[in-house]
Order: sequence, then C-alpha cells, then structure tokens
Amino acid sequence: MRIFIGLHEIAGHYKQLKKGFDGIGVQSDFIDLSNHPFRYNYLDKKNIFSKGIIFFSDKEKSSRHSHVFTKFFWTGCWVILRFFLFIWAVIKYDVFIFGFGSSFFYYYDLPILKLLNKKIIYRFHGADCRPPYLSGSMVAAAGAFSVDECITYTRKKKKLLKKIEKYADLVISNPLLSHFLERPFINATHIGIPIDTDGRATAKKKQVRKAIEKNNKIYILHAPSNPIVKGTALIRQEITRLKKTGYPIEYVELKGQPNAVVLNELNKCDFIIDQLYSDTPLAGFATEAASYSKPAVVGGYAKTEFSTIFSADKIPPSLYIRPERLEKAVVKLIEDNDYRIKLGNKNRDFVNENWTAKKVARKYLQLIQNNIPTHWWYDPNKITYVHGSGLAEKRTKEVIRSVVETGGKKALQLSDKPHLEKLMVDFAYSSNLTTLHQL
Repeated sequence: MRIFIGLHEIAGHYKQLKKGFDGIGVQSDFIDLSNHPFRYNYLDKKNIFSKGIIFFSDKEKSSRHSHVFTKFFWTGCWVILRFFLFIWAVIKYDVFIFGFGSSFFYYYDLPILKLLNKKIIYRFHGADCRPPYLSGSMVAAAGAFSVDECITYTRKKKKLLKKIEKYADLVISNPLLSHFLERPFINATHIGIPIDTDGRATAKKKQVRKAIEKNNKIYILHAPSNPIVKGTALIRQEITRLKKTGYPIEYVELKGQPNAVVLNELNKCDFIIDQLYSDTPLAGFATEAASYSKPAVVGGYAKTEFSTIFSADKIPPSLYIRPERLEKAVVKLIEDNDYRIKLGNKNRDFVNENWTAKKVARKYLQLIQNNIPTHWWYDPNKITYVHGSGLAEKRTKEVIRSVVETGGKKALQLSDKPHLEKLMVDFAYSSNLTTLHQL
C-alpha cells in the first residue's frame, strides 16, 4: 500500500501524519504545495515537481503587475509541472489523503482517480468546510465581505462539497462545522490531531516551571494565526486588566513566528490561551501545548454540543469556557497551581493515549482497510450547532440575518436540513439586532 498525502499543510497536521505512517512502517509521501509561512513544510527533497511548482507559483504571484506574457509564462510553468506531478502520483500511489480541501486540478482530477480505483480520503479542518457565514476568517471583521459576496461564496462552497462527497470514499470532519455535508462522515475527534511527543518533557518535576523561578510571575502564551478570529484584542484587554489588579502575569504573544519558535515558548510557559470562539475543545495549538503538559484556555459556545456528540471520556480536556468567562478561567489557572498542573497532565495523557502520530496513522489505516468502528461515523442531519467559529455570538447573528434578509433562507444552503435551517434562522432573530448590509 502506497499513500499520497497532500497538497496543503495546516498547523503541521500532515507533517506529523507522515511521521506516523513512517513509524508504523507504511509507505507514504507528503507533498505540500502551500509553502506555509510557519515552516511546517515536510517536502520530499527528491521530488522535483513539488519544488518546481512552489518556485514557479511564487514567480507568478510576484509578477501580477508585470506584463501579461510574463505572468502567463510563469502560470504555464507551474500548471505543466502540476500535471506531471499528478501523473507521477497516479502511477505511484494507491491511496490519496487530501487535506484542507486541496486537489491537483480544482477537483477535476477526482473523477479520474475514482475511475482508476484509487482510494480517496478528504480531511476537513475548518474554513475549508464550515459555512462562510459561520466562519470568522471570512466575516469576523465588519466590512470584510459584502452580503452578496458571502451568499455567492456560500453557494460555491456547498456545490464544491457536494462534488467532493460524490467522489471521496471517506470524509473526515468536525461535526460542528459540517453543516453542508450530506453523507455520513468520520468524526474527526475520534481520529485525532497527530502530534509528535518524542523527546518532550514527561517527568513531573519538569512539566511546569514554578512561579518562584520566574520572579514570581505566571507565564501565559498566546500565538494567534489570525488575531481577529482568535479574539486576541479581548484577550489582551483582559490580561492588561488582570495585571493592573496585581496578578503576576508575564504575557507573551507570538504572531507569524516559525513553528520551532512557538514550540520553544510552549516548553517554557505555564499555560496558554488558545482562542475565544472555537468549535473544538482542542485545536492544533492547544494540542501542541498538551504534548508539553500545558493546559489551554479555549473559549466558545459548543460545550453543550460536545456532551451530546461524545462520551465524557472522549472530550479533549481543555479548560473550555464561554468567552465572557475568560477572566474567571485565567484567574483559576493563576491561583490554583495544583489544578493547573493536574489539567496540564490530563491534557498530556489524553494526547498520548489517543492522538500520537503513530496512533492517528493507525486509525487512518483502519479507514483505508474499511475497518471502521460504528461510533466513528456521524450523521450530518444531527447537527444543531449555530454559532460557528471565530465569531462572537452577536456578530454571528448579525451575519446570518444579513444573509437571510438579502437572499432568503435558501441563501443559507441548508434546504436539505430543514430542522437546522429553522434553528439557524430562529437563532439569528432571537434578539433585536440592527441588520448589516455590509458584512
């Protein structure tokens, strides 16, 4: 069995999955064409196609204001190389694991892979599957998107996901962002986020630096990939207020730093604040923190849904709170040293027992071999979550109302799920909000 992993990295997920397959003796290659700024890249240095595609793609981007012939030339170069990469992959691999909604040629390659009897698995992470009107990366900032643009993008997203579902053998996704999916899919939390725990501190005495060793300060780390979506402004505001009241806080905020820098700071901090509006209790950064026995404060509105989707022992054990309870959570972790250490250890144990790179790779192997436990499946018709991710509750309501009042209920693209469509509309109109004509 030969496994192709590509073509886009997200938070080091596929780098670690590749390592997991290596660890269990399964042949795989990860081809990353995203050229990620956080340097997660795990390219096969012998693959001339992937290196060439990134080179010519960068040339094309830098020539956007050049002569049209120059831009056309660079575009043609990477398209040709991408074609040869596809041919090479088709010849070499039996299984294709696509991440973050990627494909070789805008999904026109999927029917060919299906015709050639290749196994196709899609793993969704967030904005690649979530409805745009529930996605903070799209509509968190006022004026970022017009209503018409949001409606158009929503329609395209629904159409794209239908196409992927048509050809994919399996889809892996988080139930709280999968509103547009129509087929049963694999609940991503059961598969997990592959994490490399080798070489990371496990001795209890090394798990948390004592406050006295840091001039009596508690080191809190926040590393937002997108400050607006992560609620960074409110986090800063809360930390500043707590410092003024006398709490001994050393707050470090990292943005746009290589992953190696982030990991170094994780090893030193006492706990992290991941984000304020998450639809998962343990996303990528919080999982990395867990591997260092560091607890994570994660805000969001999905706690009730977690209890209906998972058994209590399968819910990742972050300190998951409603956004308005951030102060209480931070104070708890500052004041209660034993609780902080215990929660960090609990997070580490959860990751070691469920989400190490090798264990996640073995679960993918089960999927490939159709050895799938019944409880891994999730029916999208059961989805009732309406808050989205990266958005405060008020903002979510404003955006949904704007979409409905401009394009009608059909603009939500939930006609296949009437119950969820009604829940979404009722939620949006559950309080008096001014309709926004510009998202």
